Amino acid sequence: MVSKILFPLRTSVELFSDPTSPTAATRAKQAAILYDELIFEAGLYEVTTTPEGSSGEWTPPAQITSEILKHARDIPEAGATISLAVGVNTEHMVELFGGEITAYHMSEFHTGILDELAQFEPGWVKSVVVPNIPPASDPVGKAIRSLNSYDSKDKNFLSDLREQDLFRQKFIYQSFNRDSVLATYMGAAFNLTQLFTPMLERRGAAIVHAGGKAIDIIVPHLGALPWEAVLEFREHPGCGEARAKLREFEERVAREEPQDAMSFQQRVSQEVNGAIFGAWNDLRPNLREALGREAVMAGVSMYPIAGPIIAPGLGISEALARDFQDRRTWLAALWKLRDYPNQP
Repeated sequence: MVSKILFPLRTSVELFSDPTSPTAATRAKQAAILYDELIFEAGLYEVTTTPEGSSGEWTPPAQITSEILKHARDIPEAGATISLAVGVNTEHMVELFGGEITAYHMSEFHTGILDELAQFEPGWVKSVVVPNIPPASDPVGKAIRSLNSYDSKDKNFLSDLREQDLFRQKFIYQSFNRDSVLATYMGAAFNLTQLFTPMLERRGAAIVHAGGKAIDIIVPHLGALPWEAVLEFREHPGCGEARAKLREFEERVAREEPQDAMSFQQRVSQEVNGAIFGAWNDLRPNLREALGREAVMAGVSMYPIAGPIIAPGLGISEALARDFQDRRTWLAALWKLRDYPNQP
């Protein structure tokens, strides 16, 4: 079974809340490790909401310029206002809505992701162009409209937000409905940020524990890695087993129903560390021999405690990297990613 993840523009907008942050690229690299196939919605999306209305605009990939990107990444200051008008010319304009901006979001997956991956032409990356909402004659469009209608009539859902910012509330449920139906149609999981989590409980949707927390523990500098490192990981014979292990760590913890996010993170960390030390134990003869040689060369002693004592600079990951050079194990694949040359 091929695992897929969809990166839609709308339910990913929080990845771009800081215009200078590489959060989106980091999330994409994480997904490239955890999933067989990545699907990105192409183009650039901007949405602005006010108490009186909202405006959403999609720019096709071919029309995205550096100037458009620069403008889109300028987050409006608090208290900024907007006025949206239409007309045949400047003398005959009709204002549709205006007022103080309550929210502004933009998203695009070209910078740092699709643009950089284009040179490698990986078969596991796809980009798709999707209408705002497919036509009602299409089963996907019909399902989205049905969910939107249901949510619009529920006066209790997000009631606080409904009173303060009706159009922001609409953006939340309409974006979730669109992207979740599209993902279901594609047979994929989909990227979702915190703004849209109230919809998970409303729909009774399950969170996919794909191994994101686990990979953050093993490779904490993932965002700093170049795409070449991710491609090398995917080509490693142990990558499939590594992906399964990362998922297994989180699924096992999830079944225990930890009380909060911190407990979940701690238990995943324990699972990861236990598995790594278990793998080290399996390799103990070779590893001890390698570390023993280093210790003799450095003039230090070995003591019968929990682990070997080695000289400063002769890290255990360095010894593992050499020992795993030709191995096909899941840990070899992850350690190669962790210790990619010239990375933090």
